[in-house]
Amino acid sequence: NFTIDFNQSEAAKVSKTNTPKTGTVVLTKKDSATNTELADATFELRNEDETLVRENLVTDDNGEISVADLAPGDYKLIETKAPTGYQLDATPVNFTIDFNQSEVEKVSKTNTAKTGTVVLTKKDSATNAELADATFELRNESDTLVRENLVTDDNGEISVADLAPGDYKLIETKAPTGYQLDATPVNFTIDFNQSEAAKVSKTNTPKTGTVVLTKKDSATNTELADATFELRN
Repeated sequence: NFTIDFNQSEAAKVSKTNTPKTGTVVLTKKDSATNTELADATFELRNEDETLVRENLVTDDNGEISVADLAPGDYKLIETKAPTGYQLDATPVNFTIDFNQSEVEKVSKTNTAKTGTVVLTKKDSATNAELADATFELRNESDTLVRENLVTDDNGEISVADLAPGDYKLIETKAPTGYQLDATPVNFTIDFNQSEAAKVSKTNTPKTGTVVLTKKDSATNTELADATFELRN
């Protein structure tokens, strides 16, 4: 509103402001291995000045967060809580809302599933004593070599951590001294969101030996056939 005064000597001056159009961002959250969309990841939104703009933004069943009504500028989405069974990754997802934005800004972020641990115990098949110095290699379900030169310690154990969920097998490549090699795979599974180490075991049988007895005549030293014996331990 303005008024033109009677006998006005100067122009009436008025002003008005415009607010830039706002924009929208959509983040999609996925599993780093399977590319499956992940629900229940929580984010916060900050602007270029590190000011908190929104918080408690949670991905839906489609793995998405949509944030509208954002003024033009630079922003970052920061993960504050990972979905169950996944590792938190707080690396910011940077994006820009352009002036007069015509399309939704689309960004994405992946989560890596939490890793698990396996513990193998190696024992003597007869005495159940723990055996050191047995060597194994670890392969996944695709038969790809994951680790090698895994050697049992003085407690007869091998512990392997940081294993992604999936099926694996431990294969003996060198038996302890005095024992027979058994290359039959020890299969195990690292479960999604594993809470305890997977425990497996394998035994070794001691190598066998041979005895030769010679039977002779006590006077002539001639070898004697047809003597019958039994063997006891």
